[in-house]
Amino acid sequence: MAAIGGAGTGSRVVELDADQLGAWVGSIVWPFIRISAMLLANPVFGSRSIPMRVRIVLTAALTVLVAPLVGTIDPVDPVSAMGLWITLNEILIGLAMGLALAFVFAVFVMAGEQMANAMGLGFASMVDPLNGANVPIVSQFLQIIAYLLFFAISGHTLVIELMASSFELMPVGESVISLAAIRALTAWASQMFVGAALLAIPVIALLLLVYVALGVMTRAAPQMNIFSVGFPLTILSGFVTIMLVMPTMSSHFSALMLQSLTLVRTVLGG
Repeated sequence: MAAIGGAGTGSRVVELDADQLGAWVGSIVWPFIRISAMLLANPVFGSRSIPMRVRIVLTAALTVLVAPLVGTIDPVDPVSAMGLWITLNEILIGLAMGLALAFVFAVFVMAGEQMANAMGLGFASMVDPLNGANVPIVSQFLQIIAYLLFFAISGHTLVIELMASSFELMPVGESVISLAAIRALTAWASQMFVGAALLAIPVIALLLLVYVALGVMTRAAPQMNIFSVGFPLTILSGFVTIMLVMPTMSSHFSALMLQSLTLVRTVLGG
């Protein structure tokens, strides 16, 4: 039992036993683990461009804000089997929420790769500082558009609100992520390819017509250097098509975000 007090007249002594101290620590540590796992998997808040200290401070601030929603937690020894199970479950819940949102941004990266390959710019790649991988420049451009749309629709506030409500839908130490929720998350991952194809279809369809026209021109005029004409034409046609379909990206991104947030609530049992 620990005693906390002060010297002087009128000082009070606050006594904490081991159970109270364990419950207080548990109400902070396990929410911190869930929030940190979610931010780690989230491509916006967990970006490598954000310094580690900033991410730690952000996680701690969110933990303090949601602490009143956590409620009273039964004291559990963190190094016991039950404590390790709760820790693993909190990590899985946080990763599930973060990955469901990360798939939305992966749609734009995959769509950019398909567009770049169709335009002949698949070789024009550079290291993405956000993910640490080589991606085509078109993918980076679309990814930046996705980040801007995310903040334009107040996606950061929606994510924080959903994260706070997760402690009401799945209280710490009382709820376990189910296999059905994991299967739903896996099924949502398959929608990345569908969403990327729908986003890249206009560019690919137009470039297909350009390639057909170049083939006809090559048959009509064999002496024409198809590489000196076709390569700039396909790149120009691709960028023009991207510019024309860009107004529809906002509705496409909003629909994906809505599906993602709905999936997260389904995973959480809401």
